Amino acid sequence: MIALYALLSCLGLVVFSLLFWPLISSRTTALRGIAATLLCTALCVGLYSVVGTPQYAEWEKAANDRAEHAKNALKRAQEALTANPKDPIAHVEAARALMDMQQPKAAIAHLKQAAIITQGTPEVLLMLGKAELFANGGIINQPARNAFKIVLLQVPDSTEARFYLALDTEQQGETARARKTYQELLASPNLPAALREAVQTQLTELESAKK
Repeated sequence: MIALYALLSCLGLVVFSLLFWPLISSRTTALRGIAATLLCTALCVGLYSVVGTPQYAEWEKAANDRAEHAKNALKRAQEALTANPKDPIAHVEAARALMDMQQPKAAIAHLKQAAIITQGTPEVLLMLGKAELFANGGIINQPARNAFKIVLLQVPDSTEARFYLALDTEQQGETARARKTYQELLASPNLPAALREAVQTQLTELESAKK
């Protein structure tokens, strides 16, 4: 944005020189005009650098707050694991903080430990599957697939497990089966709002591709 202001001001300076220089009898007056243009450019750039974009400042603060919260949560989890390496809650909290810090592979290591300690509770396995998905660039790999299948065996009406397995089906090219599951999920009154939005997005993309 600053570069844009500078470019526009420079263009204005060129236009000023081409149009008005021949009309100005006094060279001193012309130089003053050019100096004023350059001063306005400097003031605009300076003002922008000081004030900036208010929305960006809010976003940056929110991002910094989230990052600081994640670091503190990870520190607390690590302290708990130092006292008790087999604390499943601490492993899960460490994994959650690491996911917030965009470190899915490190989170997976903690979730695998939590899965072993808890003997694979649905909550831990769902987190593990989603971490695997995130680490694999949005593609469901075999570890994620296995985690979601086990969750569905444990909780047959798990909408999250059904969604991710439908996504896996879609990624493997079985779009008709995936579409059917998405439609069934949308008809479920117990579908959480965030998951409903994700299901609707996938279904919309499928319908668009069909056309």
